Amino acid sequence: MRVLTRLRATALLVPLAACSASGAPAADAPITVDARPIVSEPMIAGRLELTGGFVLSSGDGEFGGLSGLLVEGERLTAETDRGHLWTARLSWDDEGRLREPDGWGVLPFVPDGLDGHRDPDTEDIARMPSGDLAVALEGNHRILRYAGGDPRSAPASVAVPDGLADAPGNGGVEALTVLPSGGLLMLVEELMRPDGRHAAWYQAGPDAPWQAFGYRAAEGFKPTSADVHDGFVYVLERRFALPFGFAARVTRFPVAALRADGDVEPEELALLRAPFPVDNMEGLAVAPAPGGGADLYLVSDDNFMPLFQRTLLLQFHLQEAVAPVGPSVAGR
Repeated sequence: MRVLTRLRATALLVPLAACSASGAPAADAPITVDARPIVSEPMIAGRLELTGGFVLSSGDGEFGGLSGLLVEGERLTAETDRGHLWTARLSWDDEGRLREPDGWGVLPFVPDGLDGHRDPDTEDIARMPSGDLAVALEGNHRILRYAGGDPRSAPASVAVPDGLADAPGNGGVEALTVLPSGGLLMLVEELMRPDGRHAAWYQAGPDAPWQAFGYRAAEGFKPTSADVHDGFVYVLERRFALPFGFAARVTRFPVAALRADGDVEPEELALLRAPFPVDNMEGLAVAPAPGGGADLYLVSDDNFMPLFQRTLLLQFHLQEAVAPVGPSVAGR
């Protein structure tokens, strides 16, 4: 796949470093991304309440394939299967419901040059405590680190566990996040342990040795993204099966449950399938909700086939107590 070599950003595009407040790239032609609302009233699935959602589309041929997600204040950052970072500005109404994102811009990742791969298949993204971006790539499975969060900078290679090389070419690190200790955590999509759990690794601290553990996904589901919030690791899982199509599962487990060579049995927060809007769900971000508590944001990867799949952006509010039955309840 082709890497976009031009640099484009709207006047509203802010720097990608978390704490930077100036130095945005020069503006070029504005980018139009349409957001069609698809949530007319809240819907409840398990302990998640769907409060906002949009189908995103654009005439720009590089839009799509969203596979990883960050939500940091009013800034959304999503990376794609073609090695781009798309950004947008977020806002919410008085009830905390997500409004249509605006101020869209796009930046290409600098190809790593480490192995001749000029078309990086980026699958998940995480912000390091330093402000650097850690990016997981498939094919030649690796993690790259972009200093200052600038995808235009030459990346550094992060050492990965030897066992990661055994993952299938299209089934590597789909889920990557940063633990409160500053270490990384990764879940592998299609590399299985003998006990049937997904292979996974974490670091106890920055640049610490990798520790192996096992992650138990639901039958038929595979982990596709992860984020950490308030002492928990949140995980997005995806399932595709004919004739039922796509389904998604959101789980979490305490960071404190991580043990070297241990196993994790996550708590299911929600199972998402029709009548909920669902597609090839690949990106998850957790952030403080405007009115308190936590919101979860999900994006889908349309595989750059907008005629057959959709790019969804969904907002869920986490119900810490068991929620009452709403207009629609997703069951198994």
